[in-house]
Amino acid sequence: MSDSELSKLEQLFLSPDKVTSDFEKNQAAQSVALDLGFAWKVMGVKSLTEMLNATAIFESTYESYKSSVQLIKASNQNYWASIALFGLSKLPELAIGIGQIIKLLYGTVVESPNEQKAQELLQRSLSLAEAAVQSPDFLPNEIQYIVSSYIRPKTAEPHKGIVYPLLGIFLIEMEEQQGLSETLDFFDKVLIDGPNDHPFSYHDFTLDTPYLIKRSYLFLNWISKYEDDSELSVRLAKTFANFSVRAFADKQYINRYPNPQAPWEDIRHSVYLVGNKLNISKSVLFNKLSELGFDERIVEAFRNNDIDGSRIGGLSSSTTLSTTSREYGQSRDVLSQVPEIQEALKIFGFPELPSKFQLTTRYRRLIREYHPDTSGHPNAADIAPRITRAYSILLDAVGK
Repeated sequence: MSDSELSKLEQLFLSPDKVTSDFEKNQAAQSVALDLGFAWKVMGVKSLTEMLNATAIFESTYESYKSSVQLIKASNQNYWASIALFGLSKLPELAIGIGQIIKLLYGTVVESPNEQKAQELLQRSLSLAEAAVQSPDFLPNEIQYIVSSYIRPKTAEPHKGIVYPLLGIFLIEMEEQQGLSETLDFFDKVLIDGPNDHPFSYHDFTLDTPYLIKRSYLFLNWISKYEDDSELSVRLAKTFANFSVRAFADKQYINRYPNPQAPWEDIRHSVYLVGNKLNISKSVLFNKLSELGFDERIVEAFRNNDIDGSRIGGLSSSTTLSTTSREYGQSRDVLSQVPEIQEALKIFGFPELPSKFQLTTRYRRLIREYHPDTSGHPNAADIAPRITRAYSILLDAVGK
């Protein structure tokens, strides 16, 4: 599909502001919304916008898409639409009412969302993602922008007996062709700050999280595969530990994980592995960890005999809060009440001011998810500047 055809599809997308403006001018639509009650007040405009945009995506064809960027954007559009329709399919009464409002506002008849349609969109997303990776102009670092690269396709051929998601296949093939060291260098540069949870997801629909995919299908397998190679084992331990500390510090995600201590256990195992492989004493180990490039939070935790990693996680951790000065804590509390900062915190999904590391990590993740060139989200062009502005506001605040 040419760029003009892509633009034509995106011109069909409506923003919540546009929907709100049209709704406020239509009394008949307001009457239907009144009958929907609380559900409309809480999620009506958002759901109506999603139904319209997801329907436009479902009715589009993507046969002419050629470049990797076009294919990635198309894949992400379909993934986002699948999640939107899946969520709406769980609210049939609201969906029927929204369909009536859409007809009143735009004269368009929209079918009620259903799970089958959502699954079709998800499968299309996976097919487009695979086509993107196989495109002649695909660049390796573009894998980070493919939202569905963490989904394990139900119909895929097993890779050595296991059905891997696209990201897993991509990294395994890189490891087989270029070696583990180069693959880990790539992971450190491009993927280590990636999401722990799916953007635009429902847990029971997307199943595995990005954290679980990377941990269980990549790192744990590689540790077993290279356990007899001391040099590569140490190199692997560094990346695995640095990846794990990022997940462990993300309290919003990891506290919902079945075993929240799993990343810390992986960190401890990685540190002990280094000590055993290099046959060095505990007193020498800490300096060696820094020399090897282990995250300084890991080094400090072991230096201070923090056996459960309780100090890691920035200001979302109650233990860390107790170690900060009262004045510092009070100043952050005051800052959190500033309306501009409150709005920025909502955009980033933080309940309170984060650490600088947490803020930067979340910013990198969000700006990837809403990158206007690849996101596929209908309102990415509006959301990305808001993320950047919120980041600037919070960066000033956490430095105070």
